[in-house]
Amino acid sequence: MSEGGIRYISLQSAYVRDAVRLYTQAFQATRTSEYSDGSVLLKIYNANVLVTPGPLSSNSVVELLTDRKCLRNIRQNRHFTEIDLVEGERYAAKTRDTFGVFWMLTVYQEEDADIYQHIEPCKMCNKDRHIPATCDEMARWTYYLENPFFINQDARATTALVSYRRLQAGMSSLRNRRFQYASEDIDQFINVKELRPLFDELERIMSFLQALVVALYLNPTMIYLGKLSYMKGKVEEKLKNVLDSIPSANSFHMDTHSRELFSARSDLADAFRQLVKRLQSGRMTMYKELLGLKNEDHWVPNPQEAYILDVLFNDVDYWRHQKFLQM
Repeated sequence: MSEGGIRYISLQSAYVRDAVRLYTQAFQATRTSEYSDGSVLLKIYNANVLVTPGPLSSNSVVELLTDRKCLRNIRQNRHFTEIDLVEGERYAAKTRDTFGVFWMLTVYQEEDADIYQHIEPCKMCNKDRHIPATCDEMARWTYYLENPFFINQDARATTALVSYRRLQAGMSSLRNRRFQYASEDIDQFINVKELRPLFDELERIMSFLQALVVALYLNPTMIYLGKLSYMKGKVEEKLKNVLDSIPSANSFHMDTHSRELFSARSDLADAFRQLVKRLQSGRMTMYKELLGLKNEDHWVPNPQEAYILDVLFNDVDYWRHQKFLQM
């Protein structure tokens, strides 16, 4: 089964420890990381779930693939209240735990191997996708997050952390909306070609913006390369337009909402393509400047740099052709 991106659960700090204990027992989860702010990263089945202190969210949702035995155990657990059950070819249950977190648990089938693989992992480090930041840059950022002394002593780092957390919250909200569509009619959500790719693309863009925060913080001169700040702002503006155009799951009709939604999506794709293209050339220029080279000078990137540039190049081509959501 493929690994998807991180699922976020935000709870009042007093509940985090008890919640982690419950999830560890109920799901046979493994603690993979613990952070100084009290957050705990769990491995539940083949998914990464971060339980973090923060404002209690009344609509936190975690969607997972599992097997029938594990699903049966959760349904029988007194700390989970079953809300809905879908039987037949696709066996799924929606439950709510004692902390107010909703879980959408679906029995895994071989053909569904990538249902929740919204963002492909990095092929260099096999961790969550972090383009356009390199693996080393993400490792440094993770170290800073685990040692807040460095963040607190650097105003730029504090600003970057606020942006990073805001995008994390945005990703969590997007996945909650995805869950609402899936839970309304999971078979329709999987089979209607326009819906899944739309959410997949939005997650890719939000993941990109998160990693861009890290890349810009660790490479502060990059922001001055060829209107990068302006292009980044345009993507954020177009992204908001798309998110505002997505109706509630129970009121979505292709005939009614498709024109506005997919027009906004097309504008976003074009703005994002320009940003990715600028970063592809910008990172190359930055590397050469750091080495004292001119643009025309020959340069051989190291493996991480080569990987980043190659992915950015392919992404430009993807967004140019807009392979998904052709109406």
